[in-house]
Amino acid sequence: MNEPRAYGSFVKRGANIYRTSAYIQWGNSDKSIGACLLLNPGSATLDDEISSLLESNGFASG
Repeated sequence: MNEPRAYGSFVKRGANIYRTSAYIQWGNSDKSIGACLLLNPGSATLDDEISSLLESNGFASG
């Protein structure tokens, strides 16, 4: 439960990658207990599978 997992949705337009949504999950429940608006969510590092999907489809989630 101390290890959060992060998920996001991304869109590639030209040379730019945009994160359209981001989620952080603690524990095993899929029930939402709240939400917040992040004005500057920082940077993200994409894994190889997400990068490949972005290159081929222009969008990816994971």
